[in-house]
Amino acid sequence: MFPVVTAVVVLALATGVGIAAAALISDTDTSGSLNAGLLGVSPVHNGDTVAMSGTVMVPPSGAAEFCPHPADAVADVVDTRCDDAVPLTGLHSDELTGSTTVDNVRIGRTYIEGTWHDGTVTVRTQGSPKPVAPGRAADSRPPCPAPKSGWQATDPGWQPPSALVDFVNSRPQQFAGLGIAYPSWESGSSDGPTGAAEVVVVGVVGDQSAARTELSAIYSGNLCLTTALYSAAELDEASAAIQPHVGQWGILSATIAGWQPGMEMIDLEVVVVNDHVWDLVKQAGSDMVNVQPVIRKISAN
Repeated sequence: MFPVVTAVVVLALATGVGIAAAALISDTDTSGSLNAGLLGVSPVHNGDTVAMSGTVMVPPSGAAEFCPHPADAVADVVDTRCDDAVPLTGLHSDELTGSTTVDNVRIGRTYIEGTWHDGTVTVRTQGSPKPVAPGRAADSRPPCPAPKSGWQATDPGWQPPSALVDFVNSRPQQFAGLGIAYPSWESGSSDGPTGAAEVVVVGVVGDQSAARTELSAIYSGNLCLTTALYSAAELDEASAAIQPHVGQWGILSATIAGWQPGMEMIDLEVVVVNDHVWDLVKQAGSDMVNVQPVIRKISAN
């Protein structure tokens, strides 16, 4: 996912970007590429089979708990707090991965499949930690094809001009956001985006030709226009409906995701999708919300 520019930045334009804008602008249409936020997610009810993977804590009493978001370790000190704990029955604590004991509490990681009942999970299957669901693939390459002249090199430390950032941010009904893409970025690279060219990507709601005229008058460098499913204003409105409930109903966080074509949405992290979360997401606009349950239903009762 490429960086998002949300603040005003003051800079000098990179040498040589001031050539004909038409040669550097490329368009693409990513509409329809977004999966609904509730796709593959549904409310968990008693008797459903759920899956989770992460930290488990077992005190001397043996009352094991799954920790949806364990406190971060600081200076190699492991914290035994377990906020939003989910009680477990039938756990084999001797099969935890990376197990350690702190203040008589055994702490380790494991993958679990089990049966949900009134907030408690009865463990049916246990194994090595692994992802419960695939994440969104990060890709920092521009969604537009390169213009005939190719993308122009930018200097190290280059940033988009403040006038362009201001223009996009001041029109939340027209644009979804502005980000930076890297044509030479390699998918799966652990080194992050690399290469001499950087491309400004703008998500446009509505008429791209009008936006192209407006933006090219401000910026003559590498520019990619892509069709956005939702405007920044729509995302802000949906976020405003959700934010008051963060901390309730097992909602851990709600953030407007780093903007990327076809992925303009709110990332909603929850312990589990219960009926309250389900109704809230539908009210806010399910296609705009990427629901990320820590505990995911894999089959119904």
